[in-house]
Amino acid sequence: MYRLLVAVCAVFIVHTSAAEESGGEALYVKITPGFVINYGAPSINRLKYAKVGMSVRVGDAEASDVVEHHLPALQDSMVMLLSAHPEEGIRTVKGKERIRKEALKRMRELLNREEGAPLIEDVLFENFVVQR
Repeated sequence: MYRLLVAVCAVFIVHTSAAEESGGEALYVKITPGFVINYGAPSINRLKYAKVGMSVRVGDAEASDVVEHHLPALQDSMVMLLSAHPEEGIRTVKGKERIRKEALKRMRELLNREEGAPLIEDVLFENFVVQR
């Protein structure tokens, strides 16, 4: 029990110091309330769908404004990413984590190319519903 308490305190301290270094509270920008995409190999019998809601965390209001300005390009990038994944990559927790990391990488690359800075700190799934 003591070790758990120490671990929780350590995580809180690291999180608090990271927030202080970034200048305060993080802001969240909704990329989409829910993309509906079909994924996996096409089937004669049935299409497979996923609904994915995404937000990104940014460090300040200026970065939030820039991300909102580039929403169409960011959304396009995410539709292409999500629809290209095979069924195994969409269904499993491990696959979803890979998608989250790839989404972060792609969005940061896009913003770095357009604005000269990656601006996005993290990607969060608000929902991830899969229909097979």
